[in-house]
Amino acid sequence: MKDENLNISGYSWSHFISVVAGVYLITGFFSLGETYNGLWVRFLTPFTNMIDSGESYFWLAHLYYMTLAACLLGYGLSPSFAKPLMSLKEKTKNLSTRNIIIGLVCLFVAVVAVSKLGNSFVLQGYPITDDEYAAEFGGQVFASGHVKVPVPDWFKAYPERFLLQRDGFYTAFDWPGVQVIWALAVITGLGSIVFSILAALPYIAVAIIIGIKFGKHWGAVSALLFVFSPMAAALTVTTHAHLASRAFLSLAILFYFLTTRKERAVYWGAAGFFAGCSFFHRPFETVFLILPLIFDVLYRLIKKEMTVKSLVFLSVGVSIPLLAFGLLNNALTGNPLLPGRFAESEIKPRKQTDFLAAFKSIEIFWNRFGANTNYNLMMLMVWFLGPVGVVFAVFGVKFDRFTKILALCVLSHLFLGLFHDNHGLHMVGPIHYSEDVAFLTIIAAHGLYFIVQRIKSTGFVDIKTFASILVFYLVFGMGTFNAWQMKALNEQSHIQSEVYDWIDNQGLHNAIVLAPRFYEIWSISGIPAKYATTGCYVFEWRMTKPDYSDDVLILRDVKSEIPKLRKAFPDRTLYRMTITKRPEGLRMLKL
Repeated sequence: MKDENLNISGYSWSHFISVVAGVYLITGFFSLGETYNGLWVRFLTPFTNMIDSGESYFWLAHLYYMTLAACLLGYGLSPSFAKPLMSLKEKTKNLSTRNIIIGLVCLFVAVVAVSKLGNSFVLQGYPITDDEYAAEFGGQVFASGHVKVPVPDWFKAYPERFLLQRDGFYTAFDWPGVQVIWALAVITGLGSIVFSILAALPYIAVAIIIGIKFGKHWGAVSALLFVFSPMAAALTVTTHAHLASRAFLSLAILFYFLTTRKERAVYWGAAGFFAGCSFFHRPFETVFLILPLIFDVLYRLIKKEMTVKSLVFLSVGVSIPLLAFGLLNNALTGNPLLPGRFAESEIKPRKQTDFLAAFKSIEIFWNRFGANTNYNLMMLMVWFLGPVGVVFAVFGVKFDRFTKILALCVLSHLFLGLFHDNHGLHMVGPIHYSEDVAFLTIIAAHGLYFIVQRIKSTGFVDIKTFASILVFYLVFGMGTFNAWQMKALNEQSHIQSEVYDWIDNQGLHNAIVLAPRFYEIWSISGIPAKYATTGCYVFEWRMTKPDYSDDVLILRDVKSEIPKLRKAFPDRTLYRMTITKRPEGLRMLKL
């Protein structure tokens, strides 16, 4: 039967069939949870391990079921949704400058709120990795007016993961930028909201760039792409250093883009300053990401497209955060060029990376090329916006000089994988490539613009139907991916919350708890039983404040340190936490 034989409020047989097929595929997607591994996302080591859980199965099911289902529903329901979408487009297109500013402010506030709520409810306020604990500790040290604190004589009992100890002092070994952010969080009393503010900045920067280039409604479209990108959304609920570098690089790209519209020294100064701030947080990633931009600056200087005044402003802008970086390094290690991350530490000798090993051995090159560079390229394809995002990005790369440079930035960043062996976890997307999502969104928005113009010129597809399909793909397709990953992140947070809640419920006050290492509780002993097998990338206890003022200090159970602890804290009661075979699995004994 032909479509024209049925027309109910604009619906044809093909619309009804598409809706039925879409509903079936959605139902089928969730039914795959009944298979052996199901769609169970777990957090296992090594970081490239996806096979032992249902994660790779989830990705395949999402690709073949949810992607197709969302597109079918978008087409099938287009008679109801296409017209309102076009009406919304026209209203956005005709917004006044004042209303655009109000809209950007509302977007900013909404992302800050969602980020904070996500951190509080999805992650329950807990970190996803140990370096967040260490960075917070470093921030507390900075907030106290110091860059390091004296090592106590009972330090063997201290959870020292990601700490630096040298010359009788210790602190976090992470890059100084994130510790400064945590110091601001402590001093202002805002806590993790500071990270929520940083999380929101790229959404605004991307929307402004695309809005200026293609129109206000396209700025809204680019923001929508960013909102539903899993690697943007998942990181947004954390307190990771990558939020800061992602924010500052997005702002650097915004001001760099503005220099291509109008040569102004102040734009160059801002671009340099924010690029320097990103370097302050993640030096290597920042350098490799902006390397093509540096060559572009040199090219524009040679072609006299950039004034000497602009170069001075750019240099001054970059120098401010670099000077702070050197001063903090000097205060910590005595050498402005030696950050704590690479300084010799008395805690545990760290394996030094041979950055050039891949160019000395074909085996090492092949390993890094596969397990680092191409593994993370695959993660970008999965986590950015799925297969549709890849298509948009491919069409966007060749759009103009700006997008070609941004694409070279992403390729340069991937090239960094040949210089180290840390593949990076992917629980919030490829975490070492978190900054790339802003670059990819800008490129993809250009690609989408190109596709839309071709559709309009050829009439191959009704543009209203295409808009409906795109919105359904983002909201239902990528929305399902985001919801599933948030569910998994919430499950792993229960490993921390249930153990810490158990300790809190013991009614301890002014106490010291000597405990097994944190990973021994959930990884070896399987506590809490309901969530431990989900896995977690937190292996150590949360760190105490630098002044040890916590009401309950949780330390390692090292027998030789007990007399030292009694002497250092004569007014505190000592307890030992042990793992038992009783139903709750844990026991607290007063010493």
